[in-house]
Order: sequence, then C-alpha cells, then structure tokens
Amino acid sequence: MGKEKRMNMVSWREKGGKRVVKILFGSLLTWSVTLYAYTFDWHTQGWSDGSFSQSYSNVAGSGVDINITVTGDTGKLTNSTPKLDDDGGNLSNDNLMFYPDYDDTTQKITVTFRFSSPVRLSDLRWRDLDYLAPSSGLFGGNSGGFDDKIVVTAQDEAGNTVYASSETVGSAVESNAQGEYESDNTQNYTPEDSQAMVTLGFDTYVTRLSFVYGNGDIDTDDPDSQAIWFDDFQFTPRDRDGDGIPDLKDLDSDNDGIPDATERPLLSQNTSNDKNGTIPDNGYPDNCLDRNFTVTEKGTLSAAHLKLDVAHTWRGDLVIQLISPAQTTIDLIREQGGSHDNLSVIFEDNASISIVNDTTDFSLGSYLPRRPEQSFDKFRSEEIHGTWKLHMCDDAASDEGTFRHARLFLDYYHTPDTDGDGIPDYLDLDSDNDGIPDNVEAQSTSDYQAPSGSVNSEGIWDNYGSGLIPPDTDGDGIPDYLDLDSDNDGYTDCEEGNSNADCSNITVDANGMPSWLDTDNGGYDDPNGNVDDPKSDLFNETGNTDEVGYREFLCGKTQYKLTAYQWRLISLPCDASNVDINTLFGNTLGEYGDDKHWVMYGQSGDDNYEVNASSGSSHKNTAKYRLASTDKMQVGKSYWIITDKDANITIDKTIDGLKPTPETNASETYQISDQDFSDVNVSQLPNNQFQHSGWVKKYMAGNVFPYSFHMSNLYFSHGGGTYHPMGDTANDDFISSTVYTHDSSDTSDKNVSAGGGYKPIDPATPGMAGSILPMEGFFVKILQDQNESDANTFAYPLTYGNDQ
Repeated sequence: MGKEKRMNMVSWREKGGKRVVKILFGSLLTWSVTLYAYTFDWHTQGWSDGSFSQSYSNVAGSGVDINITVTGDTGKLTNSTPKLDDDGGNLSNDNLMFYPDYDDTTQKITVTFRFSSPVRLSDLRWRDLDYLAPSSGLFGGNSGGFDDKIVVTAQDEAGNTVYASSETVGSAVESNAQGEYESDNTQNYTPEDSQAMVTLGFDTYVTRLSFVYGNGDIDTDDPDSQAIWFDDFQFTPRDRDGDGIPDLKDLDSDNDGIPDATERPLLSQNTSNDKNGTIPDNGYPDNCLDRNFTVTEKGTLSAAHLKLDVAHTWRGDLVIQLISPAQTTIDLIREQGGSHDNLSVIFEDNASISIVNDTTDFSLGSYLPRRPEQSFDKFRSEEIHGTWKLHMCDDAASDEGTFRHARLFLDYYHTPDTDGDGIPDYLDLDSDNDGIPDNVEAQSTSDYQAPSGSVNSEGIWDNYGSGLIPPDTDGDGIPDYLDLDSDNDGYTDCEEGNSNADCSNITVDANGMPSWLDTDNGGYDDPNGNVDDPKSDLFNETGNTDEVGYREFLCGKTQYKLTAYQWRLISLPCDASNVDINTLFGNTLGEYGDDKHWVMYGQSGDDNYEVNASSGSSHKNTAKYRLASTDKMQVGKSYWIITDKDANITIDKTIDGLKPTPETNASETYQISDQDFSDVNVSQLPNNQFQHSGWVKKYMAGNVFPYSFHMSNLYFSHGGGTYHPMGDTANDDFISSTVYTHDSSDTSDKNVSAGGGYKPIDPATPGMAGSILPMEGFFVKILQDQNESDANTFAYPLTYGNDQ
C-alpha cells in the first residue's frame, strides 16, 4: 500500500520501523520502543522543610504536574521532615527524608504522588530500610528499637490497585506480601548500604503512587530512631500514538488529523447547593455539616473552583474540605483567619491572595477570590461523575457557623465513545466502526490528503496545519466520522464504502479500526488504514469518480407500509424513468390490474380543477388516470396506489435501472441561501392559467427522498423568480401555504372516485408545523394566474434530512 510516508514521524521511527502491539484490544498498549523518560529531581524541584503537601507543574518540561501529600500520623515526624537531606554529604544527591518518632507500632504515614497524566514509573528507590533491636543498648542506648517497613501501591486510570512489575530488593530486606518490603531483622545500615535498599518500577501507566511507612513485625511500644530516604525517580508520560509527544501535550492523540479538542472537547459544568444549615460548634471531625453536589455528566476533570458563603464570627475555628466522588480530599481552609468574620470567597487556584493567614473580615455575599489551602489540582484527571461533598466543621468551642450557599464549577474533558467499542473517540481511528477511517471521513473526497511529513511539536501532521475540520455531508449535525449514514440515504457507510466488508460482525483492533481495515496491528502509525486514496480504494455507486458511495445520494433504502384496500399517496426516492411500475412493485404486490392485486392512478396535471365555491362554477374532474403496468413514475410527483393485502414496498438501489436523484447546486443556480442546502432536486409544477376567476389547481407532489423533511425546507418559485420557502408570504399570490397528505387513519373511502381522506399541514409562521415522510405524496393548491407562461417550480432539500 505504499506506507513509507508513515515512517517519518520522529527520528527514532525512521530507525525502528513500526511498533509491535504486545497487548491485544481492551488493554493498555505497550510498545516495543522505549519512550523518553523524565527525571523528578529533588534538588531541582525542591521541598519546604516540614511541609506535608507540595505541587509541581510541568515537571522537567514533561507537561506532567505532580502533587505530593503526606497524611496519617504526620505529627510524629521530627527534625522538620519531610525535608531534603543528603545525609551530611554522604549521599551524592538530595533525597526526601522522613524521620518519625512513633509511639507504637500502629502509627504510620502515607505519602501519595498524584500525576496529572498517566505515567510509567522507574528507578523508585527507598534507602535505609533497616532494623534496630529493642533494648539492645546499642547505637546510643536506644531501648525502643525499630523495624522499617514500607507498603508500595499504585492506581491505574480505572482506579485499580497495581503493584510494581520489577523490583530489586537488598539482601537485608524481605518481601512477604505483594507490595510490602521490610527489614529482615538483622542490623542497622547507613543510607548508602545497598543491602537496605528497594528499587521498583511499574510497566503499567498509573495516575497515583503511594507508600505507607511504619513498623514491621517487631513488637515494641516505643520504636525509636527510624528514618528512610526516597531518591529521585524516572517517569515516562504516556504517548499512545507513539509520535514522541506525550498525551498531555499531544493535540492529536491518535494521529488521525482530527484535533483532540474536537474529539474530546473541554466542557464546563456547575451545580449549586443553597440548603442553609448550622455548622455544629466544636464538632470536628465527625459532627459536621455536609452539603452534596450531584454531577450527572461524565468526563475527566481539568480544573475546578468553588464559590462559598459561610457566616461565622471566628473564622479560625473552621475546617472546610471538598471531597471528590473518588474520595480524594482537599482542605479549602483549615483554622485560618483567627477572630475575623465570615467566609465569602471564590476558591480558585490562580487567585492572587491565599486564604492562609488572611485577616479579611468578609461581608456575606462578597465572594472575593482566594487560593484554597490545598490545590484543586489534587482532583485533576479524576472522573467528575458522582457525588461531590462539601464537609464543613468547627474545631473549637463558643462559635457556631451557618452555611448559606455554594456552587461548584468543573471544567472537564468530555470523552465520548461513539461506537461503544471501549476506545474513546480521541484514541479511536474509526470512531463509528463503519470501516472508513476517521482520517478519511474528516476530509472531503476530492481534496483528500494522506498524512505526510512529520508531526509538529503539538502532535499534528505537518500537512494538516492546525488540524482537520470534519465535514457533515448530509447536514444532520453529525460529522461524517461519527455518522453511520453520512449521506442519509438509508444505507450505512460501511455498506456503501466497502464492497467486500462484513458490516454485521465487526471486530476492532486496539486502535479502534476493524481488523480488515487496519494495516498496523493496532498501532497508530497508519491512521488511514488500507485507504490510501478514497476515490480509488472505496466503493463508487453512481459513476461519479469525484465522490464515493457513502457520500453519494443514489436512491436510498426506504420501506413504505401499505394497508389493504386503503388508498395511499406515494412518491419515489430516485429517478425511475427507465423502470416500469411492474418492475418496481410487482415482485412484492403481485399481478397488476383491476381484477388482480393492485392498481395505481396518476394525475394529468392540466385538467384537475376544483369548484369555485363563491361563484358556483364547476369543471368536470378528469385529472385522474389509471397507469398501465408498463408506465413509469416521475421524480417529484406522487401517485395513488391501492392493494388487496397489507404490504411493505421497498425502493432501493437493488432494482436494476434506477438512477440517482437529479441534483443541482442550490446556491449558484437557484439563489437559495439556506445554510442547510447544498444541492436540490427541482420539480416542475403546472401553471394555473384559467378562464374563470378564483379557481385553483390541485397538484400531487411527493417527497423524493428516503428521509423526512420539514415543509419550511421546501422552496417554491413562480415564473422563474426568486425561491422562497413554503409559508413565506412572498408565495401567497401563487400557492397555498397549506399542503395536504393522505390521512392514514381514514379508512372509510376505499375507491378511486372518493380518493380517500386528507390531512392538512398548515405551515405556521415563523417556522412550519409539519413534515413530509419518506416517499410520501402530498397535494398542493396552485392559485390562479392569468399569465399562461408563468412556470411554478419546487426545489427540494437534497441533503437536508432527519426531519429538521
């Protein structure tokens, strides 16, 4: 297929060739290449001595933000730890040191790293996991002893607990359970001793890493002199399309040319709670006031802020936390503000003033911007769906508070999976599983460009500029790459796009492409699969080589229900001027004729006059005529049909001799400026020149398409002039705005002379009140005009569907 062009994305691709998928569909992809790893360097990143929370943005230029918190028995940490420490110069680099003074073996701390984008972790090293015997009198007469132990776990994107895939454990460290590492109860070591080190790595992409530091199986009431050091570590941001741009920085994560902003848009959601309530006095942490926010949307959090109004005369008593559906908790305020009054703020991370040490007396309802005590970044990349909780507590006696109002604002990435194959659209190379790559459907057929060159620093192919803007061929509001029927003709894109495809049983690879379409074994090097040029590689059904079948409007696939002995007005969805009615319907309805199974009637168009009610004048109605079985139906006209049995008639491209519906450019030829028109089908109506004043002419017209359309999208022109939509007052002198369809509920008239029941469709202004169904016929009333040469014409919306 000539795919050499795909191999020039970044330099290592030219050497390494295509990647190999190691894990099949439904799992995270693991490539055989090694992506660039970034270093989290403690000396560069820094740490505030004694702090229990630090946030780092765009670490080492990776685009990944990292938030670190220390929770648990943090009051037992001594010597201003956590802090950076090089052990008096014995270690070559700074490390994060923890020096606890636990009272018993149940106390512990938990250190949690949260990553804004999934990462692989390597070279995670803990030092000095050693042992001191209790009551040994050694090492300064220490009588408590200790037995260092850490428990290391991580979480993947789905929140599943995962463990290290590789580990190097020193000879003095034992691991008795998954993720647990503790001293083997032999001796005390220095941080430089490899015997007391543990080094771990994770092959799985994770969003969190946690380690719990406490005592092992030593039984002592007062462990003493414990300490561990945590080194620099390596992290590799996920790059699912392998273009060398981490997902977090990649504006096109699947290399299909459609920007992630289109396939995974950034949306906003906000929800409020106005249920007033008392914050109990001195109730922290359990006797508090909770208010919930229910979020029904689904998506990945990008940013958050909170508007909050609380009355309290001693703000320093307040401890207010926000808890996510995943139970992640941040302190919005914790005992800040002393004796100052109230809390009326908008908590947002980019506020210039922090709530910490703020001495403002807030006026209720003022809503001044403040940075929260802990950053909302802690929630980043979490699922927003579910219940968010505002936990409001008072931590001292004498002052109650009153909750008045809160509104939670969430910015999130909406991540649809249109075809339900488990792969979100922004990572799916065929988002609707129609067998036509998104890269192809996101471009016009005539101007299609295969991906070429290399990707830029933002992950978009050079020849696509800032990214592709997907077309919507049928104007139904669904772009082609998400539309299973892009031309709205009743045939799926899969049926019309691929001559030999099995569209009823599609199995996709890990990149979302059907297996028979994919050329890259589930990878992203080849986003257009086996379609190099849609004009030659996809099916064409009309002979127009500038367009392909899934965007060509031929006849469509339409079924229409007939009821025994009930007259029905029908039309055709395509040009059948070469096909007689017996070929169209005979196989379904049986033999044609009065004494057989079905008959059809047409209208002459010239003699169908109605009575002038005011004058009493009349004219014999000679317009109806019975068709012969060899007669043809015209596009744009309708016909009476009656059968002796219930039946479904189908008109589609399987009938030999049918031709595409004639189409004409709407804007250039007919000056139709409606944005929903691109092409039209034009049908000629008779003029209405009469000898008698006030006469009208009934004309049987029809919906020539396999989709319904609103009557306001049927345009009318008189005398070759400007086209106006039905219902426009400019048409009032020439055609009645009310049209009539067959009333399917009226079964009283079952003979051709009576003609059956009618149902008026009265187009209200502005807009219209009704629609014409697929293949449905309808009557219009053409008003009198003395100029015999004035023609009347309908322009049908060829590409406008779905009853808009």
